[in-house]
Amino acid sequence: MTHSYLVLYDFSSYARQALRVAHQWSLWTGADVHLLHNLEAAYIPAMANQEVRQQVEAGSRSEAFNKLQRDYEDVTGKPIRPERVHISIASFTSAIQKLVRKHHTQLLFAGLKGNGVLKRIFIGSTILKLLEQTITPVVAIPKKIHEFKHLTLHVAVSYHYAFSSTHLRQILQLMGQKIKALVFISVLTKDDDRQRATYHLAKLEDSFSEQAAVTSRLFEGNDPFALVKAYMIEQEDGVLVAQRGSRALSDHLFREFFINELVHDASSPLIILPS
Repeated sequence: MTHSYLVLYDFSSYARQALRVAHQWSLWTGADVHLLHNLEAAYIPAMANQEVRQQVEAGSRSEAFNKLQRDYEDVTGKPIRPERVHISIASFTSAIQKLVRKHHTQLLFAGLKGNGVLKRIFIGSTILKLLEQTITPVVAIPKKIHEFKHLTLHVAVSYHYAFSSTHLRQILQLMGQKIKALVFISVLTKDDDRQRATYHLAKLEDSFSEQAAVTSRLFEGNDPFALVKAYMIEQEDGVLVAQRGSRALSDHLFREFFINELVHDASSPLIILPS
């Protein structure tokens, strides 16, 4: 069965970066890359009659379609097949869900626009809606990122939250030998139980031992967050992974750290797994 990657594309430099990564990963896995652009309804005159509205919409669609094709070829060096270019004018999330089902989308890529937007992606943005509704992993790509040779997945976990392994196993299978290593990481605060945290990491290591070269890291001390950041900055091919509803994304302190310090400052892509 042919699978695909879907890139949310708004013609920004951030979206182009997401497309670059999606294209590179697609060369590894054989996935088809699709683009989805949300056409702003504001461009269509609200007071115009139906015929005028249809004409304006048709012109806007055609212009966006041509620009999407040009951008894809400019970024990847290859033309994109017209059936892989999609334009939405209604519900963006509905369009995404429909394309995910129709084209067997394995990963959904979105570019991140810097510190201000990063702080808002979990409080009402399009990405938040995606995280609430999609059953497909979302790959959030920061603007500053290098070209990958392979991937090391750093999975943020905590014994406070159950970890569902289904989607992580699917990514390991999808990427195959391009996954260099799998590292489960956990932050130990002063209120956490070290023995439980260590046991949780050991169980996860054991459960994935047949699929990847797997290890774990427990960060503790006076400033464990600083240790995590220093560690991730050193990981040239590091990708951060967190599950929807996990401590990394649901706890306010952890969320601000993971999004702003690791994704933005450490330039680590973030794969958000459905729960």
